[in-house]
Amino acid sequence: MLRASYPRLLVVTHQLTRVTGNGLPEAEYNASLTSLDSALVGPFRDETSGLVAIIETFAGKRTYYVYLCPRFNEQQFMDGVIARFPSEKLSWKLHDDPSWKLFNGYAADFGFA
Repeated sequence: MLRASYPRLLVVTHQLTRVTGNGLPEAEYNASLTSLDSALVGPFRDETSGLVAIIETFAGKRTYYVYLCPRFNEQQFMDGVIARFPSEKLSWKLHDDPSWKLFNGYAADFGFA
């Protein structure tokens, strides 16, 4: 699918509750987050509803950056994820990014472009 098909960027931030001194999640806690990770990225595996661009974990947070297709209902998606994982501290924002500024910036910064 063409990049132009994903004009919106969903940014989901998970405030981790058990982290080590360097801000990364404790190993056991990190392993317990598999279901949450799957819930957040699973719907986009076939890239018809969106595309997971980046997942970053540092400073006590895990942030998911997902480019969404125009017809994807982010409110319904996030309501469902939050309902399934009420003990996790999740927040989200939606941004317009039809030129893939975030992704292209990461690619340039880390030598992928």
